Amino acid sequence: MSGPCERPLALRLREAVKDAHAEVQREPFLVRLFRSEISRASYGRYLSLLHPVYLELEAGLARHCGHPALSSLQVPWVWRQKRLEADLAHLHAVPAEPGSLGLSRRIAEVAHTAPHLLAAHFYVRYFGDLSGGQMLSDIVGPALGLTAEHGLSFYCFECPGSTDDAKASFKALINGLPLTDAEAQAILDEAAQAFRLHHEVFERLEVIG
Repeated sequence: MSGPCERPLALRLREAVKDAHAEVQREPFLVRLFRSEISRASYGRYLSLLHPVYLELEAGLARHCGHPALSSLQVPWVWRQKRLEADLAHLHAVPAEPGSLGLSRRIAEVAHTAPHLLAAHFYVRYFGDLSGGQMLSDIVGPALGLTAEHGLSFYCFECPGSTDDAKASFKALINGLPLTDAEAQAILDEAAQAFRLHHEVFERLEVIG
């Protein structure tokens, strides 16, 4: 196990994904999204492609709720699948097929072969939703005429305290995972890979138009 002087895993994760995260932020769809230059239809397609990602992630986390490295990550207020489905219904969008993306297939794979790696996807998706996702909500809402009750449920967290409190609690959960050094390194590598796999989501959106 990592010793008490080991650098916090949440900090190491932030550093491990820094370059891959920056590359994703340069995707044309996200650039347009941050400029409020997308339609409801294209935003609905974006959410539809995220659906199989959360479907596989939350199924894997639930299936391995007793796993030593995952038991502390059973945090119902972060689950996004049901909220995503509510937003898709409001936008008249249909969820993408399960297994239709490399990212969702990768999550399903590690859920079967190396469940502790689900912690990497937990960090990438949920911490991102708590951070940049809140900024996106502030942009998408006014641009597309959506509200927390109608179309923006995905970005709403019924967490204890403020969003900053939630992020601090989230980091504490990540930092407290009982991992060996090898497992921690594997999670760092998996998180960077997860960001790289997000490129397919945005490439699909460009093809769809």
